[in-house]
Formats: sequence, C-alpha cells, structure tokens
Amino acid sequence: MRSKVCLSLLVLIIGFSSMADIEDVWRLYDLTPVSTNNPVLASVPECRIEIPASEFRAYINSAFIPNKEGKTMTPADKREKLQSLVDDYFWVWRGYSEKADVVDREIHGMLAITRDEAMKALFIEQEADARVKSLEEYEKLKGEIRDRLFDQAEIHVSSTAYAVLTNAIASTNGGGTSLSAEDRNLPLATCKVGAVNVGAFADIYLQMEPANRPDLSREDGVAKVLKELFADHLLLAAARERGLDRAEPVRTQVQADRTGLVRQWALDQVTRRAEEMTKAPDYEKQLKKWYKANLKTRYTTKNPDGTKHVIDFEKDRPTVQGDYFNDLQERLRQDELKKMRKGKKIQVDDKLLTQLVVTWPEPHQPAEMPSSLVGWDATTREFTARAGDTNVVLSFTMTNLSPYDLTIQDIHAVNEFITVESPPMPWTIKPGDQGTLRANVDLRNKKGTGYLPVEVTSSLGSKTLTLKITYYGK
Repeated sequence: MRSKVCLSLLVLIIGFSSMADIEDVWRLYDLTPVSTNNPVLASVPECRIEIPASEFRAYINSAFIPNKEGKTMTPADKREKLQSLVDDYFWVWRGYSEKADVVDREIHGMLAITRDEAMKALFIEQEADARVKSLEEYEKLKGEIRDRLFDQAEIHVSSTAYAVLTNAIASTNGGGTSLSAEDRNLPLATCKVGAVNVGAFADIYLQMEPANRPDLSREDGVAKVLKELFADHLLLAAARERGLDRAEPVRTQVQADRTGLVRQWALDQVTRRAEEMTKAPDYEKQLKKWYKANLKTRYTTKNPDGTKHVIDFEKDRPTVQGDYFNDLQERLRQDELKKMRKGKKIQVDDKLLTQLVVTWPEPHQPAEMPSSLVGWDATTREFTARAGDTNVVLSFTMTNLSPYDLTIQDIHAVNEFITVESPPMPWTIKPGDQGTLRANVDLRNKKGTGYLPVEVTSSLGSKTLTLKITYYGK
C-alpha cells in the first residue's frame, strides 16, 4: 500500500548500551548517554534525577536570551540555570512518581501516535538507504513503497456494499449521499489491516475536487480511494512485521516524548488547582485585592503626553483576571517545588561546573525569504477548537519559484507543545517543486487566543509562519 503521509525521519537515533536502558532514561533536551565524555553534572539520586553535561548544554541552547548572545556564561549564570533545570526534573520525577504515563489516557494515545509515526518513518528511512539525496528522490521512493504495499495487499470488495455506495452517489450527481446510518456502516473493503465501511469511503471521495474524482465504475478508480484509506495502516503493518516497534530508535523516540509528557502532566495538575481556586467563593475578593495591590505598578501607565492612564477593573476585567491567574499559577508552582526539594540532597559536581565552558546561544537571523523566490499558499493558519479537541494539524505548502535548489535547514516551533512534521533536514526542494510541512498543535489545558510562530530557515532566507489558535476553555 502506498503511504501518503508527511513524515519526519527520526532525529533521536542515539546509541544506548542496551535496549533495556532506553525506558530508564529521563531526558528533556538531549538523550546522549552518560559516559566519561559526558559526565553527570547534577543529580538527585532518590528522585532518579541525573543531568549530564550534554543535557545542560542543550537546555542552555534551547532559548535565546537577549543581550547575552555569544557571551561566556559566568559561574553564577551556570549555577542559576542548572538549578532551573533541576526544577524541571523535579516535575519529571513528580509525573513519573504518580505514574502519569500509566493512568492518563491522553498520554497513552499520544505515545501510541509517536510510536506509530516513528515506526513508519524508520521503515521509509531503511528503504531509502543511500539512494535518496533529494526531496524528489525521497518522494519517488515513498511512492514506490506505497505502490508495492498496496499491490501486495489482498483487498476484498463487497459487491453489495459497492452497489449501495455507487447508487447513493449517483442519486445526488456526486453532490453528496443519501446514505442511512445502516448503509454507512456496511463493510465495503477488507484486508489484513482492517475494514473500510461505505461511509468512510464516501466521505473521502466527496472531499476530492469533482474534476479529480476517480471513475468508480472502474477498478482502478475504486483502488485510488482505497489507497488513501488503507495507506497508513498498511505502512504501519509493514513496519511492525519488520519488528520496528521494538527497534531502538523507535523506543528512544517514544521515551523522549514520554518524559516531556509526564513533566507537562505534573505541571498541568498545578494549573487545574489554580483553575479550581478561581471558582472558590472568595475569588472575587482575592481578584480585587490583587488589582489594588498592583494598581500603581502594573495597572498605571503613562500616556505619550505624560498623563497617567489607569486600567479600569471592570472595563479591563479579562486582562486583570489573566494576570491574576498567571501569578496564582506561578505561586502554586513555586510552593510545590519547595515541597519537592525539601529534604532532598541535590548533588552538583562543582569542579566540573566550574570547568565547563558554556556560551549563551546566538540568534540566527538570516535575511527574509523573498516572495519572488519562494511562494507560500499561506503564512497564517487559523483554527478554533471545540470541546473535546485535543490537537489539530495545520499545513503550509511552499513552492520554489527560484532557479536554484531551496534547502530547508531548520524548522523550529517556538512553543514546546507544537510538533513539526516534515521530510528530514536538510530538505532540498528543486526549482519549480513544492514541499509541505505540518504543525501538530496540542490544544489541551489552554485558554484564549494564541499566535504561535513557526520559524523556517533556508538557503534562500528565513520565514516566520503563524498559527492563530483559539482554544476551547471555560
């Protein structure tokens, strides 16, 4: 079966001493194993916290600090940032201690997605070998894999369900269907990976542009739609048959995501406590108290003419509520950190920390990508979440309008809850060709409207794409 998906090849292919060790490694930024060349910088043995030098460096490089770019960190800087990283790991410890990865179904689901995508990506990577040197070759190979898997699959189509489907589509001239709930659930096609019912087939078919819809009276027309429906499942089955669910790179990718998710779960518990406190009987009293305490600082500003401007409590209530909530959440987090740290022996290798030369990251600001050289189908995508939505995937397609190769060197989402999916870097797009990247946004436990940047760096300049997300929240 052909696989019509945009996959990122694994970037966390790290060599551990044994496969059994992978699930025991807690890392947030870098999964390089501890060794003589990568010694432990800080640890809290009773909490299974172990931070090697590579993790500390990766943590420092994860965020740009204005006015410090390229400068060597002072001993005080290193101590402060190391303690901040230790704090992050106390949240990791809290999440694992409370078995967040076991009890939380959403984490289960997200890790299953990570595993499946990593398996498919590794399968394609193994097939690629040394033959693929460009996006064009990569896409060609992916198409060959999809064709081969589909051709090898034994797919059985029900003549009864097929008649129901074609009659329903014909009765509306392709403008929809008059399928009943019972007819929609009729199994239309089956193979080793499962079944496709009439309703699912009709939905995919009707989403196609009328001019591009295949002729369902022909076998190859039906096959074209079935490829879309079976593609991921057949590719995943092929990866599993190859044993890639047990492959070290896949397990490493899953473990990397697991650690980040359990940390976020622990932080989310504090957010939920803060939300509950905004529903308490004395909330209004506490809110007004906060406003008065910050009236002369946060809520009093100067106009251009020098006169004072005071933010009104009732008129700008959403602003005050947001500020109060953020402060309340931070205070609760700090209280929890104090409790977690209490009585724990935090071991720091002061000699190693002193010897470690670390510089603050420098901003990389290439020239703006000219629209005359690279065209985009959009630079902003908008999405409004509904109750029950946990994530959304938004895509951007670029066209290389230049006479030169366009090499995408890096795609970086500023927000940690966004995962970018693309071919492996460096990603080369030939003149006249197109490429698509996808941003998967975690919508859980967020409120309001966010403008989320995705930075694209290339041989022809940089581009900032924007995701405008309106979250569902009470």
